[in-house]
Amino acid sequence: MSLFNTKFDDRNRFLSYLLICLFAIIIYLPSVNGEFILDDISLVEKNSYLKEWHSVGSYLSQEDGYSKDTGWHTGYYRPLINLSYTLDYKIWGMSAPGFRITNLILHILTCFILFAFFNLIIQKKNIALMLALIFLLHPVNTETVSWITSRNNILVTLFGILSLFNYIKAYKNGKYYSYILSIIFFTLSIFSKEFGLMLLPLFFLYQRVFNNGRKITFIELREYAPFIIVAFIYFFFRQNVIGSLITPAGFSDVFMRIYNTPYVLFYNLKLIFFPFNLHSFILKYPESFLNSGSLLSLFCFLMVAILMWVYRKNRVFIFSIIAFIIIIFPVLNVIQTSAPSLIAMRWLYFPLPFILLLLSLPLKKLYWFNARLTVCLFTGIILYLGFNTYMLNRFLWHSPEDFFKQEVLQFNNTFYYDGMAFIYGKEKKTELAMKLYEKSIEERIRLDINYIEYSKLLMDKGNLKKALEYLDKAWNICYSRDQMGFIFHSKGVINLKLNNLEESEKYIRNAINLSPNEPLYWENLGVVQGMMEKHEDALYSFKKAIRLGINSTSLFKNMANAYILNNECQKAIKLIKRINREEKDDILNGMLRKAEECVKKEKSNDSLMR
Repeated sequence: MSLFNTKFDDRNRFLSYLLICLFAIIIYLPSVNGEFILDDISLVEKNSYLKEWHSVGSYLSQEDGYSKDTGWHTGYYRPLINLSYTLDYKIWGMSAPGFRITNLILHILTCFILFAFFNLIIQKKNIALMLALIFLLHPVNTETVSWITSRNNILVTLFGILSLFNYIKAYKNGKYYSYILSIIFFTLSIFSKEFGLMLLPLFFLYQRVFNNGRKITFIELREYAPFIIVAFIYFFFRQNVIGSLITPAGFSDVFMRIYNTPYVLFYNLKLIFFPFNLHSFILKYPESFLNSGSLLSLFCFLMVAILMWVYRKNRVFIFSIIAFIIIIFPVLNVIQTSAPSLIAMRWLYFPLPFILLLLSLPLKKLYWFNARLTVCLFTGIILYLGFNTYMLNRFLWHSPEDFFKQEVLQFNNTFYYDGMAFIYGKEKKTELAMKLYEKSIEERIRLDINYIEYSKLLMDKGNLKKALEYLDKAWNICYSRDQMGFIFHSKGVINLKLNNLEESEKYIRNAINLSPNEPLYWENLGVVQGMMEKHEDALYSFKKAIRLGINSTSLFKNMANAYILNNECQKAIKLIKRINREEKDDILNGMLRKAEECVKKEKSNDSLMR
């Protein structure tokens, strides 16, 4: 740790960057070989849009994560994200580890910039490096770095800090190119995530705090003009793409949300300063206004206000607290959002650097008092943070199975009951899966996929009428063509089992209209048509299924039977002999005998005709 006890030169700066890289690789190593999880599957893995380059206009007119393949609208406008995914796909292919590596690289670059930014504010490189390493290793950032679709938080932070850094340098040094860079990075930040708009009040705050309460002048307002113009351009595109200037929000219970703002704020601070038992939180408001958590938060908020008055001349202290509140304001739920939780670890990625500036104050004093003690204390902090981050990357953010098992079995997170039910279904633990789906539906986690998966289990258990009931519920909230096709097909299979052949054929044909390249749909259509004695139609459907990739014995059996019933026995014999080489399948042997008898009768009839 001698690096923290020496004056910085170019060699020490290089060692600082090297240290950041090494720590990042070590603690995020378990995440790098992870899988697509949660929204990664629909917004990345199944999103065909990101597989090809598109024009600038196409990216600017694209809703974040929207894919015609899934039909899922996110309601967000972040065009740079889709561009970054396309770049990833061209480099890595559809590889989750590749996309995760990109997130990690962006996280490292963000820490490099924060190192420079912290030093610009506090003018102490050793302390700036400590703060950058705390940000790098903090476990609250694992959700952002290890979850691919949380990349928007990394990009808005990277570009946002670069914009603020260059804005400050432009003001301090009078460098015009720094001012231009600030505008460029501001543009990139807001087109990565709407959080970037909070840079505008942050610029204003910097002028008020670090320039002795500088009065607002025409020159300052003129300096803001390019940023405001960029913001208007952003809103123009946003309005045209998603039809809303802001994320759709509700305005009910305004007093309750304002009253509980300190509660949400200090819950976020608790995650930062006491980072244990971190996971994917689903936090709701306290049930009453006199809840101990709400009252304690109000008291703490009052204490902070008093401290800000007492230390109002400490610029770093004032800037740190107000900047943190400004950046985190969009997710304090003062204006109601559509998110299922009041907090999320990923929302702290951008605000975190500003609250970390507070730590520079005690660290600088302790370092001046005893440098060796400071280094020892700091070592203990990063070991604790690094260990927790490593464990989260290994056991929570690695794969869907790991994630759902941790959330449900360890934290009893009811929001993810459906995910754990899906895992149980894959593991053939049907009873456990059904219980969790039922609990999930009781908790109002009513997604089309939940109803669909639950209906599958009901079908397996023979409860066909109830399965139809839940397929109808899924249909009412379903927007994906693939899911609609699956619902139609499932209804067709159920009606087939109920011997409602005409209904079955109708539903399966509807499924094929939505998903014409799904071979299983064609195979089952052939089965229904065979039972309806439409043998020529059945043969066409079976051949279509084979062309689309099905090569199963059951399909060939059905096809051979259709040939026999359609009096094409020679074709049936060729097909059966081709797939029944070892002659161990009794059903096929019986069909073969039947076909051979059919051929003999045909020959006998021919001879009689002569």
